[in-house]
Amino acid sequence: MRRAARYDGWIGDLIKTDRAIEAAGRLRELRVENGLSVEDFTVLTPLTDAFTAADYRRAEEAGITGILTMPWMFYTGPDAGLSEKVDAMRRFRKDLALDG
Repeated sequence: MRRAARYDGWIGDLIKTDRAIEAAGRLRELRVENGLSVEDFTVLTPLTDAFTAADYRRAEEAGITGILTMPWMFYTGPDAGLSEKVDAMRRFRKDLALDG
């Protein structure tokens, strides 16, 4: 984490939201300790227990700047075909009101 804090971002790996929020907070602390801005620092991670717009909003408010996800896993599972994946991405976009 110390190395990531010195540079431009951190990418987490399959982490629960609470743990990701803790990591984002620690990274911000390390940036401040090193006299670095927290405004231009990226925290990107898959959140294993985030499923709703409120979950993602909570993560964003805590300093997580981006997520990695496979929306079809929420709707059809790992064996989804291409058309099912595309449909799941559209549904994810609609369900999370990503169009604003």
